[in-house]
Amino acid sequence: MSTREALVQRAIGIVRRAGYAGFSYADLSDAIGIRKASIHHHFPSKEDLGLAMVVRYRRDFAQELASIERHRTHAVQRLAAYAGLYRAGLEQGSGCLCGVLALEISLLPTSVADGVRAFFDENEKWLEHVLAQGRRTGELRRLRHPTAAQQAHVILATLQGAMVMARARQDIEIFDEAARGLMATMGAWCVSGRRDEREDGQ
Repeated sequence: MSTREALVQRAIGIVRRAGYAGFSYADLSDAIGIRKASIHHHFPSKEDLGLAMVVRYRRDFAQELASIERHRTHAVQRLAAYAGLYRAGLEQGSGCLCGVLALEISLLPTSVADGVRAFFDENEKWLEHVLAQGRRTGELRRLRHPTAAQQAHVILATLQGAMVMARARQDIEIFDEAARGLMATMGAWCVSGRRDEREDGQ
């Protein structure tokens, strides 16, 4: 891994825990053992680093979504795995990078804020595709919104909000309850990543 990649990766980890406004090159210097002057060589400004973080996070998240599509056949499984991406971060004491940045959107440089919005757009499009699949197969029986796009918006807002509350109260069960409730409102077969017997044809 190059020094630039290592800086971006470590910065993402710090911001996911501490936020953008309170993050400084001094924090990164201490965490990775590199002089601040060297960080400025790779990223002249905090905006440069912030944009690199968002670009990297969007790329990595897109790869996770692609992996879910490759390894999960049913819409229900894909939605459960999607919620699991956020839960995995909570287990490590971290929030979704773009969710954390969105809380500080008014403080972000324009390029970074635009990247955050693009992340949400990409996720809503992916969820819309999965929901449309679930409607066609009958897996998701009680979608409460007339279009998959509207339901995707609700899912993303619910999971992001649940993540914020779980971090604020340091209680991951808050997220789990929200995810289970969300799946139940759609008439899904399973709620927490466990496979339903009907999926196995039993």
